Amino acid sequence: YWNKRYRTDPQPFEWLKDYAELKELLEEATGGRKRLQILHAGCGNSLITERMYDDGYRGIVNIDNSQVAVEQMSVRNAELRPLMKWLRMDATAMNFPEESFDVVLDKGLLDTMACGDNSSEAIGNYIQEVHRVLRPNGVFLAVSYGCPEARGGH
Repeated sequence: YWNKRYRTDPQPFEWLKDYAELKELLEEATGGRKRLQILHAGCGNSLITERMYDDGYRGIVNIDNSQVAVEQMSVRNAELRPLMKWLRMDATAMNFPEESFDVVLDKGLLDTMACGDNSSEAIGNYIQEVHRVLRPNGVFLAVSYGCPEARGGH
């Protein structure tokens, strides 16, 4: 589904909230330190990490299941944001070492998983992976359309 969607409509799209709306939360999550290692899980073609990079954040890694989205965003950012990484990766089975990131940002990935097949298993695996790749005292910032009560059953 996602590869076809990004091929058909390659224009970047911001799910839920944009950088301006999340800036204060991100500053709180990072303690204002812009050199932390940040993972954006399920990045799609969101512009949030572009805005973060332009605001001084470095160490940003973006992952998504869609090879099309990853390629489009990698090409789009190659010259202007050379330190930002774009990787095709399954967020439920990440191949990063343990304790690799200070912050994991999720903008709608949990929502996508909640609507899919085997949602409880997928979300459980994802949360385990987030916990595994976060450093001690790391922050998982999940922006979701669903209220916590609606996501608690997963």
